[in-house]
Amino acid sequence: MGRKKVCNSRNGVSEPQPGTDGRKVWDLCDKGLTRSQVLSESHKQGISVGTASTRYNDWSIFHAE
Repeated sequence: MGRKKVCNSRNGVSEPQPGTDGRKVWDLCDKGLTRSQVLSESHKQGISVGTASTRYNDWSIFHAE
């Protein structure tokens, strides 16, 4: 079995694994899109609104100072 890549963790939130829907949402967030834009773009990529919303919130907590 392959080993999972260990991702960074901050503020109690871990970065999503590469290739996952969560990572796709975080990539959109990293582009500086608003929450509404992230949800819209995620939906266009076939990612559920619930997943996109949860991952957006995780991204916000991870990057909180």
